[in-house]
Amino acid sequence: MGMNTVSRSAMALIAAALFGSCTSVSTGERTASKVNGGSSAQNGQFYVQTVFPQGELSSEAVFPSIQIQFSEPVVALKKLGQPSNTSDAVTITPEVNGVFRWYGTSLLSFDCSDKLIPQKEYTIRINKNLTSINGNEISGQLEYTFRTQELALRSIQPGYTEQKQANRYLDAQDILPEYAKDIAVTFGNKVKGEVVSKYLSVVEEKTKKTHAFTFEQIDEKTLLLHVTDTFPRNCEVNVVLAKG
Repeated sequence: MGMNTVSRSAMALIAAALFGSCTSVSTGERTASKVNGGSSAQNGQFYVQTVFPQGELSSEAVFPSIQIQFSEPVVALKKLGQPSNTSDAVTITPEVNGVFRWYGTSLLSFDCSDKLIPQKEYTIRINKNLTSINGNEISGQLEYTFRTQELALRSIQPGYTEQKQANRYLDAQDILPEYAKDIAVTFGNKVKGEVVSKYLSVVEEKTKKTHAFTFEQIDEKTLLLHVTDTFPRNCEVNVVLAKG
């Protein structure tokens, strides 16, 4: 009897080709970029020293803190630690609910109370009319961006239903076509099935034939795909997540 092969390694390779940097896992370390040289402070200029985050934000940072360090004091000591849902110094788009606090006279922090949207670019804008306590007007770069981590496939398990019901192991590299029709797909982030399923496709490697499927959501990160027809024998099948 011929076998149908659903290759996990092939699936991973295709996902990597589509995502690029999305397949790498961020360490989640808190890093900030220095955006101006130290000589500016000696010249009496008021500017943004560092902003966190920049670049790609790890998916583990669901409720991140956004921090802006200025070169000169902006508020008096009595303002430290006072919470506010708005700021005259900074705006963030798309809009995110949270709390602004000055943790130092020159250090502003925003603690998000909303979960950030995956695969989304956020912009931090400094008020161009901002002045320091010393009376200096803000200068230099006033706009910064960061992006939440791209959605990525973490594991693919063909034959999921048979393995669960029969409580037995099935080799993803050598599985009967009738069992391979149920494929559990797990993502790196929480997903909504009705959204992410639009970006999934099940494709035969050799013929490039695309197979239709329905789905059900197993948990916050996993969908179970039910392929509507049976794969031919002795073929390799890829699950592809398109960028979007």
